[in-house]
Order: sequence, then C-alpha cells, then structure tokens
Amino acid sequence: MPADIPMLWVGAHPIEFPPSVRKRITKIPALVQDKGMVWGMTGVGKRNVLRFYRLLDEQHMRVKHVVVMGFAGSIDKRFSPGEIVAIGAVIDCAGKKGFLGEYQKKQSSVVGLEVSHWTQKEEKKYLKEEFPEVSVIDMETATHVEECKKRGIEVSVYRIISDGCEEKLPPLSYIGEDFTKLPWKRLCEHPLHFLWGMFFSMRLWGYRKKLIQWLHRWRIKAYDILENT
Repeated sequence: MPADIPMLWVGAHPIEFPPSVRKRITKIPALVQDKGMVWGMTGVGKRNVLRFYRLLDEQHMRVKHVVVMGFAGSIDKRFSPGEIVAIGAVIDCAGKKGFLGEYQKKQSSVVGLEVSHWTQKEEKKYLKEEFPEVSVIDMETATHVEECKKRGIEVSVYRIISDGCEEKLPPLSYIGEDFTKLPWKRLCEHPLHFLWGMFFSMRLWGYRKKLIQWLHRWRIKAYDILENT
C-alpha cells in the first residue's frame, strides 16, 4: 500500500464497492489497492468513520483527496431513486453546517444531513420540516468532512439515491450481497423482511454499478482538475 495517495475512494457498506474490491475486504476498517486505485471501507456510521481516520493516521498515510461514495436517502421530492447527487454542504447530527472544499464548489451540488440511524419515511418528513434546505441524508458525510478538514485533505462526496422521501425501508441488517449468511433463525422469524431486504438489495446492486461507472468517467476529469488546485 503506498504511503502517498492522491485519491482515496471511500464507502461505508460492502454493497457499495465493486465486486473485485469487496471480495478482498476481510475486516472493518479496511484499505484495499485494486486496479491502480486505493479503496477504503469505514463501516456504517460516525463511530466507524472515526476509526477509519485513526487507521490512516496509524499507517502514516498521506492522502490528497478523499472521494466519499455510496448511497443516500432522499427527503426532497425533486430527487428520486437512481439519481446521482454531489453534496456541497452538510449538516451534522448537532445541527452544525460544514462546507466541502474548493473542488466541490465547482460542481452542481445539494445540501446533505448526517443522521445517526436508518431513517424511515415518517422521520424523513420531520427532518425536511426541521431542515428545509436539506435534500439528502446519510450516516457518514459530515464526519468525513470534519475529519478531512482536520488533516488538510480535500473531500468530494457523490452518492446515488437509494430510497425516496416517501418510501418505507427494510431493516438494514437484511441488506447485503450474500443472503446465505443470514442466520436461519432470523430468516424464519422474519421471512417478509428477508424477501423485502433481498429485493431492495437487488435494486442497490444496479445503482452501485451505475454510480461506479459514473465515478470512473468522473475520475479522469478529477485528476486533471486536482493537478491544478
């Protein structure tokens, strides 16, 4: 693993990564080099993101730019599942607003909100009323922005909408790639959750492919811009 990393691609959940990267992740947090790119998996939520940046510090990694990718929920009727958004500003769980760096300002972007848990449609409605400027929610972006700012790292955030503002979600524990790993006891107790989670995951597989393809095209432009910032 190189100590100097011009661009680090970071996600939270295994389902957000290309298959060639995902199969090499054995623990969380993780750093993986694959096909000339360096990928990092944090795990879901603020606490896991903090662990990931401690790992970078412990391994003396010098990162120039972090690209946060993955899924986000919409709380704005303008954004539907399958749409890719750039997040230009984010509000954390305490209501503090942070702005991304100069590169992100060059993009057409939305305001995001970091939440602490898997958020259902009833709560999304409340959040939109409480934070009318916010369009999307996720569980890590604000922490990434804060930790990158501390270290002088440029950060960009691109997410694909996984669920609409009025959509009910299956339990997070039933979202994944390999459903043979679900304990039979849980499967038998909640067969509808199992089917619901499987069909929702199939949707996410398609969205992941779309996002990764888009990011590969974006990557070429990004390197040219980063060389001049």
